[in-house]
Amino acid sequence: MHLITLIPIFVLSWAPAGNFTGGQLSPAGFQVALLQNGEIGILEISTGAWKTLPVPGPVTQPLAWSRDSKFIAVAIETEGAYAFAVLNVEDGSSFTSQKSGMIRSISWDATGEYIAVSSQNNSASVPCTTYVYQFIPVENKFAPILIFPARDPYFLSDGNIACLAGNHLPPVRAGNRKPYSFTKGYVFILTLEGNLTAKIELFDDPCIWQLNIEGECVYSAGNKIYYAQISSSGKTSEILLSLQNALISSNLMSSLMINLGNGYVYSLWEIGSTKMLSAYNPFDPSYEKIILTGLNSISTVFENPNVCVLSGDAKKGIYDYQGNFILSFSGEPTFSAENIGDDLSESYSLSIQCSDLPDLFATIETLDKSTISFLPTVSTPAYQIRVTRFISAGQSMYKIHLGSFNDSAEAESHVQEIQQLTGKTVAVENE
Repeated sequence: MHLITLIPIFVLSWAPAGNFTGGQLSPAGFQVALLQNGEIGILEISTGAWKTLPVPGPVTQPLAWSRDSKFIAVAIETEGAYAFAVLNVEDGSSFTSQKSGMIRSISWDATGEYIAVSSQNNSASVPCTTYVYQFIPVENKFAPILIFPARDPYFLSDGNIACLAGNHLPPVRAGNRKPYSFTKGYVFILTLEGNLTAKIELFDDPCIWQLNIEGECVYSAGNKIYYAQISSSGKTSEILLSLQNALISSNLMSSLMINLGNGYVYSLWEIGSTKMLSAYNPFDPSYEKIILTGLNSISTVFENPNVCVLSGDAKKGIYDYQGNFILSFSGEPTFSAENIGDDLSESYSLSIQCSDLPDLFATIETLDKSTISFLPTVSTPAYQIRVTRFISAGQSMYKIHLGSFNDSAEAESHVQEIQQLTGKTVAVENE
């Protein structure tokens, strides 16, 4: 008889089958908003509960949570006409904007009262326009208060808005950038009243960019990825993170998406027919790592630094910043089987109990960064760390399982090693 060891991939929750076109974790880190089949659904990570929010039309990217996780702003497309809607996650009510061009970006301010939106109209002399809406749901107020010729606005912590010049659109394909008349880009800093307080020059002209509320900026320009730190008073630093020489000699796409989370810069590249996700460290320019391939979109959150939400062609779910698969959106348990012997015997593991999801993710991150004597480095993460969920006193609890030992004494000999790494109580369990 062959001993078959079944290793479950971490599956806590699920969503209906369908085509996921995007997703984003809530700032609190306990819900995922998923775009699927023209609808938007909310997945409760801890319980697996799924609900579809009513929408005034087919939804598409981009989407953005308010910082209190109570509302979601998302683009709406109906027969080529665009608008954006703000959805109440709790009761399903919604507010819809006036019609505009294609929605490029959505950003909430820290208070949740203002939303900055960028639209695109290629037939206009100024193709991109920024709208700032005031949103006060208790007063049923949802109206534009500022219109400015700029693209892709983001709020800074002081309430000002950083946006790019809207009078042109850099080519998406790297090979089309030469000859190209714009060699530098500019960030405009606006107040809510529309006053221009600063004009910041960048090394290159961004095709796509993202800025978090603390002023960390990442952008792509042709075959290059840049990282910069800006504020309402100017730019404090800017560095070149990546140069893809293979792109500039051909008509391939530059970075399809770019994002910042957990201190890393993520870029989704298209090289030939392959899409791959690469990670860069802005504080170590020599760091470049291909995390995953076969993806179609990415999203990260700044408030929960342990995870990156990915919607991929193969496995759709949540990954950590090293590319380890953490949670499935499909809800179908996936098992890996390995023939490891001819005799059936008992198997033991080390277990660590975690009180909630933040504790779970923090412990997994500690283990992932550590060298563990009994875990072979060639194993996949699924073989190294297994996670189960159980209910205790009506609350969801989580347990991490490490290793696979033939007898309890062998497992017991490694308990102290893991306790010193995690600072947690470690038990031996018969699996």
